[in-house]
Amino acid sequence: MRRNLVFAAALGSVVIAAPALSQAQQGEYGADLSRMIADAAAGTCSADIMAPQLLSACEAQIGRMAAGLSPLGGAESITLVSAADTPQGKVETYRVRFANGYEMNWSVGARQDGKYAVAFTTGG
Repeated sequence: MRRNLVFAAALGSVVIAAPALSQAQQGEYGADLSRMIADAAAGTCSADIMAPQLLSACEAQIGRMAAGLSPLGGAESITLVSAADTPQGKVETYRVRFANGYEMNWSVGARQDGKYAVAFTTGG
């Protein structure tokens, strides 16, 4: 089962229960990514931490994202896989495991002034 959900235009709340993770495991952006995923599963976009382009892309896709994410259950774990510097800023990639056992890779970054310009998944 492959799910491709993309918030980002350029590249790309219900609080979910997730175990407490160290900063090394979670990376710098992991907590915000976890919140974005939980909000999207609940049918909302995290407006206060999304840059205008990302928020617009999220709002255009929120129905499909909620339908794809909500059946997965909450995120059980989120683990930093990599971090890369890009011309837009740092982008971190995580492996997210959901309550139903499904796992997906998610990337988030290009943060400026506390708002992200990039958030997307490449699926499982």
